Amino acid sequence: MDLKVREDATAKDEPTSQTQPAPKQRSIEEILPQGTEYYCIVDASWKSPSEKIDIGWSLFSKEGIPRLQGNSAMESTNTSLEAEAMAMWSTIQQIHRYNYEKVAFLGDSMEIARSYAYIQEIKSLAANHEFSFHYVPRNFVSTVDQLAKKARINNQQYVIFWYN
Repeated sequence: MDLKVREDATAKDEPTSQTQPAPKQRSIEEILPQGTEYYCIVDASWKSPSEKIDIGWSLFSKEGIPRLQGNSAMESTNTSLEAEAMAMWSTIQQIHRYNYEKVAFLGDSMEIARSYAYIQEIKSLAANHEFSFHYVPRNFVSTVDQLAKKARINNQQYVIFWYN
C-alpha cells in the first residue's frame, strides 16, 4: 500500500487559530501518485434518507485535460457517507467500462479515503496469506458479537485467548 496515501488519509486535522497562516493548498500534481495517467474527481449530493442522491464526476488526463464526465440521480441512502461511497462505486464502474487504467480517484470524503487505505491493506495481507472473505448470516457471528459487546461495555483493550 502507498504509505503516503495512507498517511494523508489518516492525518488528523489540526485546529487553526486566526494567528496561524492557512496551510498551503497542494496542487493536483503533488497529490497524484507516481505513474498516474488520469485522475477522476468524484462527489455526491445528499440531503436526507428519503431523497435521492445525486453524483457527479469528471475524468482528466494527468495534464488536466478533461476527458469524460458524468452525473446521475440515484436511489436514496441512509447517510452522506453511503452517498459518497455509492458515488465512488458508480464512477469506478463507468471508468472501468471505458477501459481507463492508472486512474487516481479524488474526493472530499476523508472517511472514504481512510476506508480505501484500510481495504488496500486488508487486500495486501489477505493476498500474501491466501485469506478469503465471505458473508454469513447473523446467527453465525453470535459468539464474536458477544465478545465485541463485552469489549465495548468494559472499554477493554485487545485480549487474545489461546485454546489448548
